Amino acid sequence: MAIGLRRLSERLIALRQREWGQASLKSEELSSEDELRLVTELYERQREKNENTVTSQPTAAEPAPLTLMDMKQRLAAAIPVDESELRALARERAEQVRDQLLEVGKLAEQRVFLQDTDPTVFGNDQVRSRLTIAAGS
Repeated sequence: MAIGLRRLSERLIALRQREWGQASLKSEELSSEDELRLVTELYERQREKNENTVTSQPTAAEPAPLTLMDMKQRLAAAIPVDESELRALARERAEQVRDQLLEVGKLAEQRVFLQDTDPTVFGNDQVRSRLTIAAGS
């Protein structure tokens, strides 16, 4: 989901840049109003596309309106993420944990190390990076 949300954010910024004709817009420059408008537009386009491809049965009640976060999560979930990106994210997170242990935990660097991932062991839903702490003095 994190990679999907990151890609969604990049897409929103790219859309905003095209609208305004700006070549460089940093993520913190996307206003909350622009974010809400662009997410809503993307979500509606995706919903309409899904409705056109899937014949659904009519429902009696109108669905409750979605929050900005709900729409962002649904859009992010629809973004395909390949294995190399999942590996990179797992590695990045493991490095952050290792760095935190070295800085705050006051562990010796030679006692904390990362091991390569093996996504076939855990299936395709998760990619895990193993962090090992050696025992001893």
